[in-house]
Amino acid sequence: MSNVLNIEELTRSLRKGNKFEHKKDKKIVLLPFTTREPERPKYKNGFKAIVGEFSRIIANVKIDGDQDIKDIIEEICQKVSIEDGADKKEFRRIVESYLLDENHNVKVTSPGWFCLLPLSKNKEQLGERKTGKFLSDVLLTGEVSNRLLRESPSADSNILTKLIDSSLHYQKLDGERQREYHSLLPYVSETFTEDFEWLETQPKLFIQHYEKLLYYYFFFYISQLGLKLNQFTKADYTAVTPVYYTLDWEKTSRRRKGYEFGWNMIKEVGTDILIHVYTLEQLNYLDNPDSPLSYVGLDQHISDPDAFSQSVSQWIDIYKSNFMDIISQQEWDKLNLSDEKTVEAMVQNLYKTILFQFKNNDYSSLSRYQRWFEQTVSLYLSKPRGQLGRMLNITQDFLMFLTLVSLKNKKAPLKELFKEFEKRGVYFDQFSQQEIIELFDRLNLLEKKSDSGDAQYVKPIL
Repeated sequence: MSNVLNIEELTRSLRKGNKFEHKKDKKIVLLPFTTREPERPKYKNGFKAIVGEFSRIIANVKIDGDQDIKDIIEEICQKVSIEDGADKKEFRRIVESYLLDENHNVKVTSPGWFCLLPLSKNKEQLGERKTGKFLSDVLLTGEVSNRLLRESPSADSNILTKLIDSSLHYQKLDGERQREYHSLLPYVSETFTEDFEWLETQPKLFIQHYEKLLYYYFFFYISQLGLKLNQFTKADYTAVTPVYYTLDWEKTSRRRKGYEFGWNMIKEVGTDILIHVYTLEQLNYLDNPDSPLSYVGLDQHISDPDAFSQSVSQWIDIYKSNFMDIISQQEWDKLNLSDEKTVEAMVQNLYKTILFQFKNNDYSSLSRYQRWFEQTVSLYLSKPRGQLGRMLNITQDFLMFLTLVSLKNKKAPLKELFKEFEKRGVYFDQFSQQEIIELFDRLNLLEKKSDSGDAQYVKPIL
């Protein structure tokens, strides 16, 4: 068991000639974000490009050659024998309107068609590919469902759907899927797998909610990971850190939990998440580690804190020396590091050192990485609240979706439903819970066994 950093290997890995370069994703790969702005997905078409990439990865397929929607439409039209020119033209129009929406994007009416959703045509596709791969690695960590999405029960078994399905040319990829990203949050992965595999059995609901499900769990995972990383060695990677939401239609204030423990908390962890990525990367240069280690794993792994502290302190001195021509010793002396010899103290010392360097030398990289994180988490689940600023927000539509996947096809006591929400990372304070109860009552979703609130059941949404 190693208790010290391999300083020689670490120094060599961060040098390119005479230039010192930060590197990540060599020892531990945590997140799909990069500091390169052109690669950042802008989500102009929502989350669809990433849904398409995720679908192809888990189905272990790719689209043959350069087959695009125009090729598919042409093949379909050639399969149907129509002699009259006007009828041929009308049939083509019908196929196009069935397969494409008003913006000429794929209109999914069969589960397998998610594999057709294309990536962007510019450099954003690099970020989209990374995100799709990230989600497939961290959300489906056990025995992955190897069913091709196109082989799921069709939501619409009409002749035109079957004709289109027969014209889609998927190439099955050889070999097992290689994992790249290190999954740290088993409770997120387990709950996603539960919801995903159930939704797959409901084709119409799958088509309607698949993009929403994948985006939410992306948000759930990266926000929870950021919260855990900010807790260093004290984090509990087996349980949800509470994050509070407010409802789209309710009034709120600074006294609500959704203000203090919602968006403001998530935004704060996104500010320095790149520093955690670099800190963990460097700390994983232990001699002969068994596997990539989180802060908590590192704390459990180290049996000689004194030896570890000495090696980290040595590395911090080497690290600082590479920036002396940019950050003077006088400036470095302003950095307040702990004298304690615990794993927690040394982890935080390295984190503070890397953060200090970036804030005083390369703040632009820090802000670009933060922007990617912040834009992702604010895509669908936040809302400006005037003087309160942005807050995490749940619309009625999303609440119904959340209720659907929480209950599936069973009714449950109201209190149990709120526990299921929390299992999925969505917490509501007592005021929001009362709003939800009143909404469910108006929608006739409550079944009252008695006048007691404990005897209220929520009906499944199917």
